[in-house]
Amino acid sequence: MEISIRNFSSRLLNIIKSDGTTDNVVNIIAFMLLLKKRGLLSDINKYLYGDRTAYEFITSILWNHIQSNNLIDIWEIIGNDFKMLKESSVKELVYTLSDVSDGNLSTLLDEVLIQFSKDFSKGIGENFQPVEISKLIFELGNSSIPMDVYNPFAGLASYGVHFGKSHHYVGQEINTNTWALGKIRLILNDAYVYDY
Repeated sequence: MEISIRNFSSRLLNIIKSDGTTDNVVNIIAFMLLLKKRGLLSDINKYLYGDRTAYEFITSILWNHIQSNNLIDIWEIIGNDFKMLKESSVKELVYTLSDVSDGNLSTLLDEVLIQFSKDFSKGIGENFQPVEISKLIFELGNSSIPMDVYNPFAGLASYGVHFGKSHHYVGQEINTNTWALGKIRLILNDAYVYDY
């Protein structure tokens, strides 16, 4: 299904904003996109007919599924946001995301981040640098020879998204929430050559 990324990201943001129970809108959307990337979103459809909360069900999936490799550390930071979320919102997200192809996930998350940072003057915007700057730095430092790239102030891992595919990217981030979102961006962008 061909989707308008901007309209679709607005739709996802509105699902969580209308819930009104959490300010961590981006965390929830990002983690749901990550579950979709790992093929775990279809497992969540089973929860729609069970008696456990979304938080309990997702926790169970992550501890018992081979595809959840390296997601538990992210869940430990973001999971609490799901405790506050209404079950109807999780169900709507699962249903809505079933229409998204895996090839659009990273672009969709970036658009969610951009829209959210425009809506709220503080928060995500202070950790998310414009894509144009990341691309410029990547082009200036691009090399056909694999190199190590170190970023002591990694934010949302923008450099890792560009450098991480062909070079060894090392990024550090002190804010755990920002670190979790950065790691999700790296995974969604298939930038697996990293220490973050």
